[in-house]
Amino acid sequence: MIEKKINKVPSSQSKINLTHFRKKYSEYQNISDNWLIWFIGFFEGDGSLTIGKSNLEIVITQSEINKNVLIEIRDTFGFGQINVQKKFNTPGKLWVYRYIIRDFESQSILLHLFWSNLVLPIKAKKYNQFVTVFNEKLERAKYRRKIKFENVEHCLKIECESGILKDSGTLTELKQDSFGKIKTPLPTKEDAWLLGFTDAEGCFYTGFTKELKIRGCFDLTQKEDSEYSCLSVFEHIQKNIFGCGNLNWKQTKSSPNKYIELRTSGLSKDLSQIHNYFDNFILKTSKINSFLLQKEVIYRLKKSKKIICSLNKIKNLEALISLIKHSTKKNKGHKKDWKKMEENLYR
Repeated sequence: MIEKKINKVPSSQSKINLTHFRKKYSEYQNISDNWLIWFIGFFEGDGSLTIGKSNLEIVITQSEINKNVLIEIRDTFGFGQINVQKKFNTPGKLWVYRYIIRDFESQSILLHLFWSNLVLPIKAKKYNQFVTVFNEKLERAKYRRKIKFENVEHCLKIECESGILKDSGTLTELKQDSFGKIKTPLPTKEDAWLLGFTDAEGCFYTGFTKELKIRGCFDLTQKEDSEYSCLSVFEHIQKNIFGCGNLNWKQTKSSPNKYIELRTSGLSKDLSQIHNYFDNFILKTSKINSFLLQKEVIYRLKKSKKIICSLNKIKNLEALISLIKHSTKKNKGHKKDWKKMEENLYR
């Protein structure tokens, strides 16, 4: 359990604000606020701002099963490419796909969307580094190919009454020492940032304990940074959005990196509180399957007075485990199986 608080975020922090982006890019008025905020959360989980030796890339990586989400992002914005990163000939292994943006004009659109709207400090830190190199490369490119970059320069011109942004045609950095000193956004129950972040980093698990008792878990994890900790964000999610769960430090043997984890386990009302949020905001990735299956299990348990977990029912338990692990695509196939198993599992 985490006791010591790191980089506590002030309670006066603002919400994610899309006003600047809306004013700048009227052509995206048809995209809802919730979709854009979902995208920000999803990017903060599975996206990256990559600084290479010769070019810059904005990338989101997903397995083959969630390729449709990358297609939705590409078609909604109208730019970017989807490429195969890894191909596997081994049965059971899914290909890995990447949504990639390399051109300055498209990158500038997302950088404006992300400006002051990135929730995780570690992502804002990377944003600063990326924007610095972006501005340098843009200035050099304008001198070499002035006509080609006239439109990009116009897109990047920012006017802001707050005075935080520069008056020049380049994006400004977020101050490195800003966290805890200036307002930074936090997600709320009414927006879809946490939906996107869960689509990327969350996990709904339903299975058995060593004592053959059925349990459900919800996990949300993020790699930690000693200087730009995400603890305050996770505390906010725990206390102000879900109202439940435990915060823990997590570290694997194979990696020196430390992770922060928000976990709710068991079959208590805590999971129902979490489910309430995802009933209002529908998951887009394949995690919708495990979420719906977890809800089904909890519903059946509440309906049943007793679960038979004796050794003579082990075959049925194994069947249930198989059902949990291998739920069919879009969760359409498990309901019939539940009906067949109901007499043997419940009394």
